[in-house]
Amino acid sequence: MDEQKLARAMEAFIRRQISDCENKEPDELRRALRDCGDCRKMINDLLGEDKQHICKELDNSMEHAGEQMRNFYYRSGFSDALVFIRDWMRNGEENQ
Repeated sequence: MDEQKLARAMEAFIRRQISDCENKEPDELRRALRDCGDCRKMINDLLGEDKQHICKELDNSMEHAGEQMRNFYYRSGFSDALVFIRDWMRNGEENQ
């Protein structure tokens, strides 16, 4: 199989899966995100108008960090699954 074609197919699959996961967030995650938003609003309310841009910068940084973390862990899990399947197929299930 063409490696570039496989790489493109895997990339498309991973992007679809990440997008699907974002639509299936568990209630615990939604609560945690809501709590973070509530804390952010409290901090923003304490800051003077001239310093509220700091919260916006923090929001942007945290959103970017969250996206990068989600991508990293999803790709790591996908990679681990491929290694497991490859090793299982190579060694047989008796070695697992």
